Amino acid sequence: TGTSDTFRYASIIWGGPGSLINDGDNEINGVMGLQADFTPTNPIPEPEIYAMMGVGLGLIGWLGRRRKFRAA
Repeated sequence: TGTSDTFRYASIIWGGPGSLINDGDNEINGVMGLQADFTPTNPIPEPEIYAMMGVGLGLIGWLGRRRKFRAA
């Protein structure tokens, strides 16, 4: 009889709502029902954020100036 080399490995192939797991023994075991949902965030701030920041900084400056004149 001949000899054969044996090896083992594990890999996960993602695609769709489930995954396939191959553990290297010529069998593919399916795991179904897994689903990963994510919502990407906007990397660029919206113009409204700059407007709100400007109003907030202006209000802080106005309050600081008002307190400065009241103290004098």
